Amino acid sequence: MKIGLFVFLGLFSILISCDKDNDANENQLLTSRAWGKPEIVHNPSGYYTLTTCGESYTFTSDGQYKRTNDCNSIVIKGTWTWNKIGKEIKLKTIYNDIPQKTYIITILELSNLILYTKEREEDEPVETNKYWELKYRPRTN
Repeated sequence: MKIGLFVFLGLFSILISCDKDNDANENQLLTSRAWGKPEIVHNPSGYYTLTTCGESYTFTSDGQYKRTNDCNSIVIKGTWTWNKIGKEIKLKTIYNDIPQKTYIITILELSNLILYTKEREEDEPVETNKYWELKYRPRTN
């Protein structure tokens, strides 16, 4: 009986440490690069479309966010936190020190080569069609 308990506790501690390693890995994958202008997979009809300008999206490990547009030097800043590590982010945006919209970003895929997301405003119900589905690639310049 005691051996079974020790085996269970040992496996449980390994699983917990692996989960923490995965959490750190997800955070590092998101924050270790600037993401370039995304490919639009789904655009809610009647909403703004992306420009032809270069764009950069950066999530830093200290919870800061920055979106820059190369054509007009507009910078949107914000703060982000994990709602569910590796799965969902809450992003609060700020422009000229004035709070803007808050977004829920569901991560569909995250690797060294892609950040694939489904993004909606926080107050928008999940089941509506008013979301963006975007594929970001690492910015190369």
